[in-house]
Amino acid sequence: MRSLAARLAASRSGLYAALSYDGRMDFGPAHPHDSEVIAAFNRHQTGNKGFGLALGPAATDALARALGQQGYRVSIARSDWRLGAGDAAIDHPDLARPLLDGIATAAIEAGACDRATADWLDMRLSSLDTGRILVGHLDLLALPG
Repeated sequence: MRSLAARLAASRSGLYAALSYDGRMDFGPAHPHDSEVIAAFNRHQTGNKGFGLALGPAATDALARALGQQGYRVSIARSDWRLGAGDAAIDHPDLARPLLDGIATAAIEAGACDRATADWLDMRLSSLDTGRILVGHLDLLALPG
């Protein structure tokens, strides 16, 4: 992040980084394994993605700090995904199904119990018509000071 911030500062370039996952998820109705699956998914986000350990949900804050040290004005705003039933939600099962599959796969890869995660996924998929999903995201705008 420091290297990216330094390169941006050298060229006096702005940056807009959209839809960075921030570690928050909320589901309705609740399931007994929600916390376990979310924690495992978040661990997965900090694994090696091919060029060292990833910052995962901490990436936006780390980038904001690095840019701030370069004199940038940094603004961060929530840009959460809201899927399913309820106010401000998008009813889109074609997006929700692969999202839930991906969360479950990553959670298992990060050490969540296969059986518990499969039970969680089955319930989530069977409640797409009535359930809700919130996945926390942040947008960052950084402009040279």
